[in-house]
Amino acid sequence: MIRVKRLTALCICICVLCSLCLSAGAEEGSFSVEEEQTKKANDITLQCRYRGQMSSGASIRAALDHGLFDAFYPAQGERYIDIYLPEGTRCGGLFMDFLKIPSHWAVYAVTESGDEFLRAEGEKGSDRYQEFADLRWMPIYGHVRLYADPVGLMELRVFDDTGPFDDPLLRRWEARPEKADLMVVSAHPDDEIIFMGGVLPTYAGQMKKDTVVVYMSCNLRQRASELLNGLWISGVRQYPVIGSFPDVRCYSLREAREHWADEDCQRYLVEQIRRYRPDVMAAQDLKGEYGHGAHMLTAETVRRAVRLAAIPEAFPDLAEQYGVWQVKKLYLHLYPKNPITMDWRKPLDAFDGLSALEVAQMAILEHQSQPRWHDRVRDTGPFSNAQFGLYCTSVGPDKACDDFFEHIPDTENQDS
Repeated sequence: MIRVKRLTALCICICVLCSLCLSAGAEEGSFSVEEEQTKKANDITLQCRYRGQMSSGASIRAALDHGLFDAFYPAQGERYIDIYLPEGTRCGGLFMDFLKIPSHWAVYAVTESGDEFLRAEGEKGSDRYQEFADLRWMPIYGHVRLYADPVGLMELRVFDDTGPFDDPLLRRWEARPEKADLMVVSAHPDDEIIFMGGVLPTYAGQMKKDTVVVYMSCNLRQRASELLNGLWISGVRQYPVIGSFPDVRCYSLREAREHWADEDCQRYLVEQIRRYRPDVMAAQDLKGEYGHGAHMLTAETVRRAVRLAAIPEAFPDLAEQYGVWQVKKLYLHLYPKNPITMDWRKPLDAFDGLSALEVAQMAILEHQSQPRWHDRVRDTGPFSNAQFGLYCTSVGPDKACDDFFEHIPDTENQDS
């Protein structure tokens, strides 16, 4: 009995000491394991004040609408936006969706005396509309100043520094890979979802393949935000290549060629292939799905560019800059030869058990300017996004016919 009492007393002493140690640690700013698991950065955009703007006005609402139809401007004539944080709050990060790709942007901490101290800046020559400034290495109290040239924003989000940035809709884009596993070529924003279906959720999201998505055309600014938001939901984390060919509805291949010069199209895609060296490529239907001329020309250009990219005499200046590259496999949507039927209905761990088809159906909702397509992301019917054909291969024909990367080991990373 005495031994039990002594043991009980010893346990009580240990518990008291542990509590004191934890309390001391908390006073020094540390967190327990449970606290660390629940802490995350908070979106404090609406709690901030903005120079020249009313925090409850339309300009702030525009900054929170995912950048589709409104814009957020600083006071007229100024090259920066001042952000005043709530008292006692530190800024840990800024998400910016720019109206135009800025030649330069930078984030400064501003003291009460007006002195500026650089905290983050963009890379020169960047082609990104969306950028994220991670300020947690030196959070900013009080007053943040965002410079950009130009400074107009489709969306602005401000985060504190109370934890990791785990908001699923916060787009923190990675650089494109030096060597891609997969390249998906799309005529317009949303074609990569409607007609490719589960390609991106499966390979970029679930399998973490280095993926470069290449668009031929994207003329309206809100469509650029739509495509970026849709890619993010699809699991793509590497920033896409957004082309500048005009978005014109064409009803034949000949009509499309009147707007997209063949030579320019070939050069554009050969450059992307040689620069990012994909093992596998996927593109649209040679018949343009429902007869869209730009879709036809995109598919026709891809199949020719795959051949030309491996020939040194084709666009020799690009060959000198990047070398030549032989794509190992090219799949075309609805191509009748060497058919392959993909299963987009398997649950994916990366998306909490949702299928690739379900993820694609969620991603298309970001394309709010194209509402007529919202219910057409289907793996059945005449335009089934599960039907592809192997147009060409340097690694042999498919046998299982259920994987774009059949015959291509995960460890393969050959240079030209």
